[in-house]
Amino acid sequence: MIFEAGLAEEVKKFEELPEVVVTATRTEIPVEAAPASVNVVTKEKIEMKKPKTIDEALNDISGVMVRRGKGLMDTLAFITLRGIPEQKRTLLMLDGITLNNPYFGGVRLGGFFPEDLEKVEVVKGPFSSLWGGYAMGGVVQFITKMPEKREITIKTGYGSSFDRGEAMDDLRRVYLSYGDKIGKFSFFLSYGRHDTNGYVTDFATYNRWWDDGITIKAQYEFNEKTRLRLTYLRNRYEYNYDEPHPYLYNATTNQPVYYPSQKDYLPGPGGRIQNIWG
Repeated sequence: MIFEAGLAEEVKKFEELPEVVVTATRTEIPVEAAPASVNVVTKEKIEMKKPKTIDEALNDISGVMVRRGKGLMDTLAFITLRGIPEQKRTLLMLDGITLNNPYFGGVRLGGFFPEDLEKVEVVKGPFSSLWGGYAMGGVVQFITKMPEKREITIKTGYGSSFDRGEAMDDLRRVYLSYGDKIGKFSFFLSYGRHDTNGYVTDFATYNRWWDDGITIKAQYEFNEKTRLRLTYLRNRYEYNYDEPHPYLYNATTNQPVYYPSQKDYLPGPGGRIQNIWG
């Protein structure tokens, strides 16, 4: 009995802290007290889902529509809430920084990596009075991590289809991050990149593509309620349609046959660089 009593004294009691959100009221409150329908995707859930993109972390939440027609290569993916159409009616934020384009309301989701995320908060319903006109359908806020101790992450991978052209060929992925907390100062750095030779498009060309992203965050904690945080993100993507690979050839001249004309199959590159400060 003495042994059991001594063992019982050594048992530590852990109290689970309530999940808090900031998006619903702009202040930290428990999820149960939020004056709206709120969903929180925690870091543990994100790691369990293993999403390839940040929007894939939301694809099992009711009332959330995630559209991504070309997988990783889709530069026009969007997230909408409760069936309210168009991205300009759902506000997307990252660490309090608005991602919606100020001219047309769209969001370029390429170059963001789910390994950077601490959690995602989804608040459904009209919140324009709190967050502005883009929040007619609701708000989705991606909150990135700020380490409490030294953290180093290195990930890499390669994949391709068995039958060339049936999926994205030669997909390569790399992700690196480093973070630490020294006294009251914390910082986090990360870099990620995707590359692929693409797949054969309807125009009989290969759609090569790559994207990458850099995240730099620094924070100084003056006290429990006062912090100064600086964030910089740079996202890039580039695609390139190569020379067409026609299926039909003239039996007499052995020259490729284009329909309606060769100009409809001209190759060409495109891309974008996005810098975000906050």
